[in-house]
Amino acid sequence: MKDKKRKIKKGKVKSVKNFRFSAFNADTHEVLGFLTCTRRELIMYSTLAIVGIIALFYVLIAFTPIRNTIPGYPDARTRRTIIQNKIRVDSLQRVVSVWELYSENILRALNNESPIAVDSIVRIAAKVRTGEELSLKDSIIRQRVRGEEQFSLSGGVNERVLPIEGVLFFTPVRGVISQKFSASHNAIDIATAKGSVIKSVLDGTVTFAGYTEQQGYVVMIQHEGDIISVYKHASKILKDAGNKVSSGTPIAIVGSTGSLSSGDHLHLEIWYKGSPVNPELYINF
Repeated sequence: MKDKKRKIKKGKVKSVKNFRFSAFNADTHEVLGFLTCTRRELIMYSTLAIVGIIALFYVLIAFTPIRNTIPGYPDARTRRTIIQNKIRVDSLQRVVSVWELYSENILRALNNESPIAVDSIVRIAAKVRTGEELSLKDSIIRQRVRGEEQFSLSGGVNERVLPIEGVLFFTPVRGVISQKFSASHNAIDIATAKGSVIKSVLDGTVTFAGYTEQQGYVVMIQHEGDIISVYKHASKILKDAGNKVSSGTPIAIVGSTGSLSSGDHLHLEIWYKGSPVNPELYINF
């Protein structure tokens, strides 16, 4: 009876299949090495190998230049072009908005109606300012400037307090003025986020674009009407000396370079006929 029970128990035991992988010398048939594993271990090792290969390919594609070989993957040049096109489209939209406001104000003037508030017009510069166009733009902002007491009355005749007349400046960067214009500080400092794009306040030509020990990366632009704008402490310069720029064109990136800088900001100077003027009188930040 005991022998029969032992036979029954032996019949219920499942046999475990082992797999043996060996490496032979083709000439001598000598076993160079072998690996023994069960079915379960074979499946586990195969799964780990597949996951490892997939992870290796992911790392190579995600963190190495190999990804640029993938058809349709944007390379650095393509991404740079996309960003530049986006900036151009944004600038064009601003110009279109300006002209829409101008057209609306012309119609209102013809109908003897009050003009629209021109906050956005003052912030966005136009392309050409000569002849009749200059006179039109000057008349559009005249009423608002008077309301802000930027004109004074003397002997019944309006006299300009502002040295620069009829010029619409583009806002170079959005932020908070951390240091105002004064006799000892012929500029304003605009605190803003690092990496913000600095834009030209007017059309002009870049006369200097380089690095100084105290001021860091500096861009200087010569504009019409004996106006010069200076942008200091940038982290990167986007234009070279001699480049023509339009109002609102990106020229640099906000940073904190130079020994005189203690934080990310734009140091903006505007010079008119060799004398510094307060940018706050012309630009809304």
